[in-house]
Amino acid sequence: MDRLAYLNKLSQEIIEKLSEEVSGLLGQDFTVDDVQHGLRSRDEVYAPLSGKQVLSALTVSGDAEGVAYVVVGLKDAITLGGTLILLPPDEMAARRKKQLFDGEVSDAYGEIANIMAGVYTAVFIEHADPKLHFKKTDLLDFNPGPNDSTIPPGTYYASSGQTKMDGAPLGSLSILIPPQLLKLPIPGATTEEEEAPEASKEAKEAAAASRGSQEASGPITLDSEGLLMIVSETQQSAEAFARTFSDQCQCNLACLHFQEDFQGAIRGRKVLGVFLAMREVGERGLASIIKIQSAVGEKTPLIAAGPEWTRKTVLQAIKYGALDILVTPASTGEILGKIRRHMQTEGG
Repeated sequence: MDRLAYLNKLSQEIIEKLSEEVSGLLGQDFTVDDVQHGLRSRDEVYAPLSGKQVLSALTVSGDAEGVAYVVVGLKDAITLGGTLILLPPDEMAARRKKQLFDGEVSDAYGEIANIMAGVYTAVFIEHADPKLHFKKTDLLDFNPGPNDSTIPPGTYYASSGQTKMDGAPLGSLSILIPPQLLKLPIPGATTEEEEAPEASKEAKEAAAASRGSQEASGPITLDSEGLLMIVSETQQSAEAFARTFSDQCQCNLACLHFQEDFQGAIRGRKVLGVFLAMREVGERGLASIIKIQSAVGEKTPLIAAGPEWTRKTVLQAIKYGALDILVTPASTGEILGKIRRHMQTEGG
């Protein structure tokens, strides 16, 4: 049995076990039918989808590190979460009509996503090579499309099927896993493409740029109505990064940690840019770019900062949506150079 056939068999077993676990949690029969497994591009997975979707990001660790994704329709997520908390039918219908996915309904669906992650972990630890752990880290709604960066473009090992609850049809469920996490080669791809399938000319240029430095002399004044975000593992480490340049940059700063409610922290403010300051460059830190961009928008410049960049991690950062790379420890001039280049200065 070749590797792809083996993964298809394993994934079908996972879907069946997942259906059983979710059925037990909901107290209703939940099934995923007509499941298709295999290598597909993100846009091929997107093609049959319509309307808003809910993404559960699953951080993968163990023998390999990365991020996998679970995608269901927004209305289906409301139905599943609402069923778990015994939401009255009229309120369920109202929420579906208004597409209100928040509060207890969102939290309840998050618990269902945790169950899915647990099933993948149990099967991969017991039966699979490599041994992988899956942990739900982020939950957000989005509109799929070719220009969306919620899920990075590229090739994935995807499992997609049609869901039903007590025989009533819902919508599709798709699980996307980067093939390199499964030791699965992409036909026709180079090694570099397998590391970051959608890596572009810009990514290669950023990789080269990351090995150099960009100095800027003199203080900077940013748009007084805007906000510059610094995000790090802890608020203290974010504040430490900010102290490197804050006396040379007149601006409004927000120092936040990875688990912060970004949308709440910036509500009503215009974000001029973001520094993601990592103590160690790795998949988990880079994956937080998705959560940050869901709050600030894809067009807000995000600079990924950290030590010991490699070509692979530079490509990963670009894949997730970073505009530029900063090697740390960085001088005040280097940080100001990134701000001057990418962010809206007063009078600029």
